[in-house]
Amino acid sequence: GSEDVISYQWQQNRDDNFKGHFNFYYNVAKNLHSDMASLEKIGLNGVLSCQLLRSSFPTGLLQYVQASALWNKTRTFEEIKDEYFITAFDNQAKEVEKYLSTISDLACPPFVRGKIIPGYPDFSREEVTTRYTKLKEVVKNFTAEFIEKYESSSMEWQYLKVHAVLVTLFANIYIARYNGDEEKVTEFSNKFKEYVKENENIIDAVCDDMYLCDDVLGKFLDRHHPDIEDDGKPIFYEY
Repeated sequence: GSEDVISYQWQQNRDDNFKGHFNFYYNVAKNLHSDMASLEKIGLNGVLSCQLLRSSFPTGLLQYVQASALWNKTRTFEEIKDEYFITAFDNQAKEVEKYLSTISDLACPPFVRGKIIPGYPDFSREEVTTRYTKLKEVVKNFTAEFIEKYESSSMEWQYLKVHAVLVTLFANIYIARYNGDEEKVTEFSNKFKEYVKENENIIDAVCDDMYLCDDVLGKFLDRHHPDIEDDGKPIFYEY
């Protein structure tokens, strides 16, 4: 995964980066491109990732960007990104790109990872509830306008369909945790795992279901304990 890359920009600011899968990979793709094109600055001529093979969910943008930048360092992120989305989604490329970028921004990767850094909101219960409710609305609207229309046209759209449901459940989990409803956290977490299992035949080639559930419902969720402070701001546990 992209978290394992040792490169120039990530040495400068590790906290800006987040494991490149699920709904956060879009933002990290930009840094990944710059990193791959800058390896020579620290005396490297290649990179060895974590070698997780099924990590292209909901799209293979990260892998495409990484491979393209390693092969040709002169191509910009915009060129590579546009090429990928047009190939995968044809006339809907811009809409899909806008959607994925929006939900990535709303989710706020550093927050999910358990870090608050300059330039990101100082999250409170109200902020999490507002931001993640908006996240659900964006997913709902995109599903109605595009996914339901194109879901049978390609596997890329099938991946987006499954992903949309999981993002909504993910948002519900965090809203529940930041509002002190642990029963709902358990309920939505179980639904998350069940939905992944039900759609394993669709996403198996691009997503390691155990790895996804362990990260989303364990590794990162376990770092969030907003009930500890009276003002509702998060307390983050590092592991």
